[in-house]
Amino acid sequence: MEDATRDAKPSKPTLIVHFDLNKTVLAVDEVKGFGREEIVYLEEYKADGGFLEWAVSTKGPGAANADESEAWTKKLKESKNEPELIAYAKEYVALDAGRTKAVEATLAQVRPDNSCESFWEFLRWAKEQEDERVLVVFRTFGIDMPEMFERCETNGFGDEVLRAEGEAGLQPLIWTMLHEMPSASGPYDAFKGTKDTLVDGAGRMLLCPGPPLPGPKQKGTDEFKTRSVGLEDAGTAFFKSGQQLAPFVYTGAPRIVKDEGGTARLDTLLASDLQANVPVPAVEALGVGGLLGQMGFEGGSKLRIMGVQDNYKPWSRKNWRSGKTIVLPPSGHPTKQLVFDDYSFTKSDAEACYIQALYEEETGAFVEGDKPSLQARYSAEPPFAGAAGNAPIIYTALLCKKGIRATAVSDVGYFLVRVQSALKILRGT
Repeated sequence: MEDATRDAKPSKPTLIVHFDLNKTVLAVDEVKGFGREEIVYLEEYKADGGFLEWAVSTKGPGAANADESEAWTKKLKESKNEPELIAYAKEYVALDAGRTKAVEATLAQVRPDNSCESFWEFLRWAKEQEDERVLVVFRTFGIDMPEMFERCETNGFGDEVLRAEGEAGLQPLIWTMLHEMPSASGPYDAFKGTKDTLVDGAGRMLLCPGPPLPGPKQKGTDEFKTRSVGLEDAGTAFFKSGQQLAPFVYTGAPRIVKDEGGTARLDTLLASDLQANVPVPAVEALGVGGLLGQMGFEGGSKLRIMGVQDNYKPWSRKNWRSGKTIVLPPSGHPTKQLVFDDYSFTKSDAEACYIQALYEEETGAFVEGDKPSLQARYSAEPPFAGAAGNAPIIYTALLCKKGIRATAVSDVGYFLVRVQSALKILRGT
């Protein structure tokens, strides 16, 4: 049964769940250009001790010098070197029939469309249950989000997709994150007025997600060095000085095009788009009392689905303060928010959430903290969830890992069990 406070606004969401796509519900990484096989090898073996020891001894400096071996291993795990790590993992697996069989078994559990059954199990529950009005929000840096909505239609959830009028008629509702460039001179000067920025109708220069940056497979190109590495350097400088770029949300219809293979992809926004539909501050758009919390559930529906294209450029793996914006609901608000992302809380203490930039809806303030303090306050994982002072909001999603059954690939109840567990604590039931 729904409580009286949630019945007061029957057409609004009572639960908003943000799902990262790549390496959370999909065994692909569109940003890096990794397919399902590459992702499985990466996720299964990037932290496997036996593999890393083998790699150090056969590809690296050997184990004689511990400091040198540790430094080499750390470098191998860097994002730009993941293609090499994957190649080494494939070679390592091929040396043993048991390892080969295990990888093949994991790959067989991934659907042909690269999705995890556990995600569709969650959507089936959300559509059929009676206690919540669930708004699912896809979050990704990549341009592949339209394809995720095609998966929804194929799996029987087309009617649950929120839609907006675009150039080609009704299309899935997808918002776009942008970040305001600093007015003062600094690390981002080289990008002002370039193809990575647009000026909106309010006169703000905004760093935009499109056009996409070259990925690690293009790390030898000049454009990778100037744009990808250049933005990493700018992000590093802002991280060291404790700064972030202010997030905004373009709520107009995105531009969607077909690639050479006929697959729908997000296209780069134009200045005219931001002139006609001026982006709004993220705190006003993504809060439970903001635009996100006003999404309609007409006709008794219990599930709605939309998307937000996040902006990789200000984050660039270097500045968590400019990561994916999450607006925290006021304490005691009947609408709850949950987040699933494979990068949540996965780096150093100084990098805090690593992938999420948290803002308080009531004050609009950025939530500062280090990894231990923010885990204690917002992690939905044990041992933090349910402890004193904790609101279980953020999950560290695990797509697959060697020897682990409780993953999005291997456990059909993976997402559902975690949502229900967090709700039990958040609702005090």
